[in-house]
Amino acid sequence: MLMGDANKAFAVMESWLKDNPRDKFIRRNLAIGYVGAGKREQAQKEFERLVSEGDRGAVFLSSLAKLYQQAKDPRAREYAAQAVRSNPSWSVAIDTYGWILVTEGEIEEGLKYLREAVSRDSNPLMRYHLAIALAELGRTSEAKIELQTILKTKNKGTVFDSAQRLYDRLNKG
Repeated sequence: MLMGDANKAFAVMESWLKDNPRDKFIRRNLAIGYVGAGKREQAQKEFERLVSEGDRGAVFLSSLAKLYQQAKDPRAREYAAQAVRSNPSWSVAIDTYGWILVTEGEIEEGLKYLREAVSRDSNPLMRYHLAIALAELGRTSEAKIELQTILKTKNKGTVFDSAQRLYDRLNKG
């Protein structure tokens, strides 16, 4: 979607919400659209509203936790933990919580969650988070295996270049 089209869609949804502030479906789509467009502050505001109005499902909690983490907001960890409690089998929530633990220096604890997330969904981003945790713990050979798995995928998404750089760095060390 072109950014102009996205801005038009945002304007329509924002206008709708002025007259229909309780329309959770539109608010959710607006928040997700904001995330996709890199409008983190606006997305955060919409997710906060959804959560404050009682939508405490794993999707909203995990999305809010990711936004808080990016903003270095200390609430990230608690919202991620709530997301896991809300849906303990959802790999995205598990990965989010594990990654937050790793980035806060609790690498061993975070590793447990990241392994669990990857066992449920071999998403390249989850594998990359796992590889970083393993590398931080000096478990280079295990990290390389995770990175090789990412690098063998046909989907050369956003994490591919980062995975390649980490793999190259680990091979030099």
